Amino acid sequence: MSLLWPTDTDPAGIEAVPLSDRALPASTYALLDRAATCWPDDEATVFLPDVTAWQKPVTSTHAELRDRVHRVANVFTELGVGRRDAVAFLAPNSGEMLAALLAAQAVGIAQPINPALSPAAIAGLLRLGGARLIVAAEPSIELAAELGKELGVPVLALQPDDPDRLDALDAQSRADVPSLDELAAAQPDDRLLTADRAAPGDLASYRPASRPWSSITSRRATRTWFRTPSGSGRPGPATPAR
Repeated sequence: MSLLWPTDTDPAGIEAVPLSDRALPASTYALLDRAATCWPDDEATVFLPDVTAWQKPVTSTHAELRDRVHRVANVFTELGVGRRDAVAFLAPNSGEMLAALLAAQAVGIAQPINPALSPAAIAGLLRLGGARLIVAAEPSIELAAELGKELGVPVLALQPDDPDRLDALDAQSRADVPSLDELAAAQPDDRLLTADRAAPGDLASYRPASRPWSSITSRRATRTWFRTPSGSGRPGPATPAR
């Protein structure tokens, strides 16, 4: 029997093996790394940057996703993010957002914030989480730049999955915000630069509700699913829930 995914379909047989004996990954990064090792070329994520072009999704394999997470996480490390520091996000769901969230959990704490909240509520959440860095995507780049100046927190712009989104690039230019994508391109993609790795009991994310306070998620408790690797019949690795 596989320690991770039991072949026994009988519920009693599955429950007879405790989770502690299944060699489960200790963190979302460990889960990502295992998936990239086991199924490097299998499809991990599929995003539609434009619903009118649904035949042209943006896809990533498990290996590609891990490489992207390494690059982004190394940017966060160079900017001073440690395992007890929060990286705040003001961005809609996208392929780039997912990689950045996983990167934040790999080296620190992810703090996704609903960009539809009022500026005052967002500022309150940033203070509450003690954000060390803000990552923003259009239409929130200019707001993030203003809040970053107010709070003394650096801001990075998240690139859209669709390279033709010129409005996002224009907003980044107007706000004079560095591009996370450009900074990540200069980082190694085969490893995390920090040796200060998170433990299973460390915080993985602050998950704001619709009001200006947060629930807290540990790395061990962050458990949702990717796509199942093609043909494997097994669940894929977990992503941070928003």
